[in-house]
Amino acid sequence: QDYDALLRAARWTAASPWLEPDGNAVCSRPPVSSPQGTSGATDGISKIHGVITQIHEYEQSIAAAVEEQSAVITDISRNAQAASDSAKETRSASDALSGLATRLDTLIHQFEVRERKTAKV
Repeated sequence: QDYDALLRAARWTAASPWLEPDGNAVCSRPPVSSPQGTSGATDGISKIHGVITQIHEYEQSIAAAVEEQSAVITDISRNAQAASDSAKETRSASDALSGLATRLDTLIHQFEVRERKTAKV
């Protein structure tokens, strides 16, 4: 029953602009909205359009920022890898230099150092 009453009310509301004021006959001309109502709707649509445009601009700004951050993260990752590679090369060079120093020390200890007498003039 409630549904039927709601349906009748909705039909009446939709049909009422098309009925004569006494409600018994169909209007000979279609209903006309007032200029104030149209102006209000136009203003409302303009405001909605403005908000949608602003949201779109925010989305573009966010997308650009995300793209920038992605590029920065890629650069940081590349630089960190380069630093790691340099550290490995430095460690390898240090190990090689340490080996050479040990070998040189061994070679130097093979020589016997004697005191040299110099002639006095």
